[in-house]
Amino acid sequence: GNFSTKWIKEVVLQPCALLAIVAAYYAYERSRSGAETARKHAAGNAFFVLFFCYPTICNTLFASFICTDLFDGHSVLDADDRVLCEDPDHVALQGVSLLLIVLVACGVPVIAAAVLHRAHRRRPKVDVGLQHRVSEDFGVDLKGAKNLIRDIRFGGSYGFLVSAYRSSMYFWESVDMARKLLLVGFILMFGRGSVLQLAAALG
Repeated sequence: GNFSTKWIKEVVLQPCALLAIVAAYYAYERSRSGAETARKHAAGNAFFVLFFCYPTICNTLFASFICTDLFDGHSVLDADDRVLCEDPDHVALQGVSLLLIVLVACGVPVIAAAVLHRAHRRRPKVDVGLQHRVSEDFGVDLKGAKNLIRDIRFGGSYGFLVSAYRSSMYFWESVDMARKLLLVGFILMFGRGSVLQLAAALG
């Protein structure tokens, strides 16, 4: 297919299909484990889908703007040289891509950080007796036991986002997403293989 077909598949169909699976699993889990547990797992699964699709979506959105000049003011799309960048249909696709760059490419890391921050602040209080038992069983001080219990509870919903980092750095996955956005997205705006692109990637 052409670039438009690829764009629809990678930006729309693939994420929607995966989110539909998440919704179906939420309905199944809700009937078995209750709404609260299903909601927590669904939130984590939805973020996993977004993070999984994020690099591909960003790369495709930015690719719609990467053109090579030919002659007489004409240019073709690097990703598909059958597409003229001045074609009205492609210009419309670029407009949608620009909107999604703002909403998805830039919005997902910010929203993820906000959701994690809110969930981190709303962690329930730790029972003192449980805190002492964990402290004795694992040989850590009471503060360490408290943080351990909170991290386990917090990781039940957002484990894949926070498990690789210290509890105080729960937002770091969003920072890493912003880094990936620069590498797979904005870096494409520079000339392919140019010294400027290499300098921007190293920077």
